[in-house]
Amino acid sequence: MSTLIIKRSDNYNKSRDYQIFLDEENIGTISNNQTKIFEVQEGQHTLVAKIGWWSSSKISLKLHDDEQKNFTVSGFKNGESILIIAAGLLGFNFISKFLFNNDFEVMLTIPALLLIIYYLTLGQKTYLVFSEF
Repeated sequence: MSTLIIKRSDNYNKSRDYQIFLDEENIGTISNNQTKIFEVQEGQHTLVAKIGWWSSSKISLKLHDDEQKNFTVSGFKNGESILIIAAGLLGFNFISKFLFNNDFEVMLTIPALLLIIYYLTLGQKTYLVFSEF
């Protein structure tokens, strides 16, 4: 048997568990800041994590007898940076609206709307990210 170790470190979706799929079969769930160990058969496998509508890309891996693979799974890439930028833009909009009587809401809303549309359509299978360590 081979060992698959998956660690979850995520700043988003803390209250929801990720479902872990190996070869399209649900092998368990993982909570935030949790590490899970799965015993799997040797051979070629595909690994996917899912949370509701969203998932990770399929990871192909080949496990040999008594081999151990370690992965970290987390929320969407650059999510923390995007959140900081969005908060800064909203603050800028608030200040400019009351101090300078300018309204940049439309300019600030369009990028956020495009990001939401991306993750609801094309990016739904890249919302979660696996990285080997």
